Amino acid sequence: MLLVYKAVKEIGIQIKTAARNFGVLTQTLRDRVKGLVNVENPNEQWRAMTREKEKTLIERITALSQLGYGLTNAKLKQLAGELLHEL
Repeated sequence: MLLVYKAVKEIGIQIKTAARNFGVLTQTLRDRVKGLVNVENPNEQWRAMTREKEKTLIERITALSQLGYGLTNAKLKQLAGELLHEL
């Protein structure tokens, strides 16, 4: 996606032509060119956790698994929820 974005922005290829040539959806490319979606990290706006809290969650999961505790999906959601609601 970054390659086709650069082709439009830097070379000046039309969005519709670039989308067809690179096999991406025209509207998806148009959204990125217009700045409606972050080109580098398109899912950033949907991120529920900060990267720091995500790292903390990974550390807790790793520590628990090293101690031999298996985590169910429910327990994992509980841990994530606790981190999200910490003040």
